[in-house]
Amino acid sequence: MINFKTRVLLSLLISSVAIFSCKENLTEPEEGNIWPPAPTNLFVVQNGPRSVTLRWTPSISPDSIINYWLSINGKNPIALAKTARSYESYTFNIDSLQTFSLRAKGINGNMGPAATIQWSRELSAPAPPTYLKANSRDHQAVALQWVESLAADLTNFAGYELIVQATGSTPTPPVFIPKPATSFVVNGLQEGVVYTFTLKSKKNTAKDNISIGDSVRWSPARRFTNVKLFETDSPLGSGVNLSNGEVLKITDASKWDIALNTKSNGSYQTYIIGSPSFLNYGIANPRITRIAQRVIDKPISIDAVFDTFSLGDYAEFKPDSIGGVIFYTNTGSNLTNNFLFFAKTQEGNYAKIFVKAVNGTILQGVAPNRFIELDISYQGTANLPYALVHRKRGANHFGNIRQTF
Repeated sequence: MINFKTRVLLSLLISSVAIFSCKENLTEPEEGNIWPPAPTNLFVVQNGPRSVTLRWTPSISPDSIINYWLSINGKNPIALAKTARSYESYTFNIDSLQTFSLRAKGINGNMGPAATIQWSRELSAPAPPTYLKANSRDHQAVALQWVESLAADLTNFAGYELIVQATGSTPTPPVFIPKPATSFVVNGLQEGVVYTFTLKSKKNTAKDNISIGDSVRWSPARRFTNVKLFETDSPLGSGVNLSNGEVLKITDASKWDIALNTKSNGSYQTYIIGSPSFLNYGIANPRITRIAQRVIDKPISIDAVFDTFSLGDYAEFKPDSIGGVIFYTNTGSNLTNNFLFFAKTQEGNYAKIFVKAVNGTILQGVAPNRFIELDISYQGTANLPYALVHRKRGANHFGNIRQTF
């Protein structure tokens, strides 16, 4: 006969087996009752004064889930599409600690385990800089410019870390750029080499002190300044060879890439800037330079136009048969503002050409030696539009290399 003490021990043993069996079913569910795996690689980045974006890598079994469920600070969960890879949140105090929990819901209705991350502006990695753009300054230098990190107002924000990597090479050691900088010139580069410039925000804390990176690819280009093209009747040069910035006379017109023509056109006295193949100079074998269809009006300088933003927008080139003239006007109605355009030589070399207005006029000086004045940025490697990528203005991203030009 079983006494009271024995019955108690047996009861405890049976209870323990039941509890153990329950836990076993939670961690290793039977086939047909499987929980979907949790999403991975959660990270949070601030993207506005009162907003952050949560990003993640999807569940490893995307075909077995219906959707995702996100809970912020333990509040009622929000259903997100199974194709979602991010969520932007606006409705919380951005300076307080936030907890994000994300889980997948399976096709059988089971809710998977949660992936959780905590974030605050003060304690977490800083927001990255944004809108990083590049400009070829000369054959050995590229200028960078960006919008400051949204964490730049924090007392523990230190500045930025820049990594430069030539294509096919290892990255250089990071260069620290202290706040409040929003621009930097990288020197000591090599013409014709494409570089990846990656900029990250940095705090002076012991951990979680570096952001994800904002990146752009670009290459240095030759620079020629104060290049003067003289009118047709001048004994001085009316055309320029873009590869070396040399101004050449009509006797060497076969080497011109861009030229100025001020010959009469019927009853009008005109002046034209463009490809020598379209300027009616009677050159036996004129070079054909393709001119971009759009002009950038009123830039203050050649460096004010950042190539990574503008080249993609303004370098749609006209067909050879119709596209060799950038500017055509009556000399009596001379332009009064600077303008800039992109050109491409017949060998495929890209150039950025800034036409100056001095004292309110493009055509300067006194006849017969009136002239226009140019600043030129020229890429010595054919078919390399300074580099291989561009970004349309207004695009947003999270540290990704921009798509191919």
